[in-house]
Amino acid sequence: MYCIKCNEELETDDNYCPKCGELTSHGYIYFQNHPNAIKPKENNIGQLFTLTSIIIITFTIVALISGKDIFRPYLALKKEIYSLKYGYNISLMNTTNIYNNIEVNTREEAINLIKEDLQKTSWQCKNNVNVKLIEKEISENYDIPSVSLCDVDEHLVGNIQTVIDKIYKLFPNIKGYLTNITITNAKAGEDYIAYFEPLYTFVNPSNDINNYNKVNKTQILLNSYYFLNKDILNSGLKENWYPDNATYESLIAHELGHYITFVTLLKTNNITDITLITKDNINNYQIVQNTLNTSSYSKELVEKAISNYNINYNTSITISEFAGQISSYAKQETLDKVLNYDEIIAEAIHDYYLHEENSSKSTLEIISVIKERLR
Repeated sequence: MYCIKCNEELETDDNYCPKCGELTSHGYIYFQNHPNAIKPKENNIGQLFTLTSIIIITFTIVALISGKDIFRPYLALKKEIYSLKYGYNISLMNTTNIYNNIEVNTREEAINLIKEDLQKTSWQCKNNVNVKLIEKEISENYDIPSVSLCDVDEHLVGNIQTVIDKIYKLFPNIKGYLTNITITNAKAGEDYIAYFEPLYTFVNPSNDINNYNKVNKTQILLNSYYFLNKDILNSGLKENWYPDNATYESLIAHELGHYITFVTLLKTNNITDITLITKDNINNYQIVQNTLNTSSYSKELVEKAISNYNINYNTSITISEFAGQISSYAKQETLDKVLNYDEIIAEAIHDYYLHEENSSKSTLEIISVIKERLR
């Protein structure tokens, strides 16, 4: 005798198949005659499969309706764990991605890659509609492809927007070169408050330019150590170091000052695109890179401003005196006991952002040179 379901050979007194659990004819008769006997468990594999399918379908529908908000409790816990680990809040965004072996043929494709890069992790940010609207306004108003302030407090984001708005109003010819304004994690918490990075090659940096075009970010990075921790911000800036009335937010004007210097360098060399690097414009990229490494351009710009100062005021001011009028930060020396020309210019723009025509005489001379080169 064999099982009618799986064809397993049966003993004559088997009530159900030992292999698949199917009730045998002998078993049917037995349970008919013994209604109080314990029957074998039914095969629930089909029911289990159906239940599992329903759960999966339900979860998928909920996820589609809620988006990635369904993971918010998990993300909140993850952020809290990191906060306890480091002693301060950090960002979950990854700003150091590197991609190789990617074909990029147009600037539009390059810009799309820049946008997509941070979108992969930006879903982990708080779902603050007002912050997202401000990010969108900054991006669209000033032609900055990716603005990702993530978990920065809404009030602070508004202050940051005020700084950016004013800088672009003071220097309207700087649009089109900055690709990112992004919250990030410095390698060490206090490394920097904000940082301008003119050339970050994140697509095809390891590839031969003859085989793959490259994509650069030109970005301003805001350190999460400061901008995600109100208690640290509230402790205040170093006294008598920056121009009067400086704030953590106004230091973004300083970093935009580095960006403005960078734009004047590009305009001086008639370079219109530094985002997509191809065989046709690799020489321009190398010119910019070499100039940035030596600070020769910033030195020439500051020396021009000092020369104008001496002519306009019939004096012979030293570079230390010139920089000292701007701020203590502007006249700090490098390890080689020389002044940092890049920082002198950035601090002058910071001073001009704060005080405009009431800025120091040194600042106004630098601004005059800057604006001439932005035309």
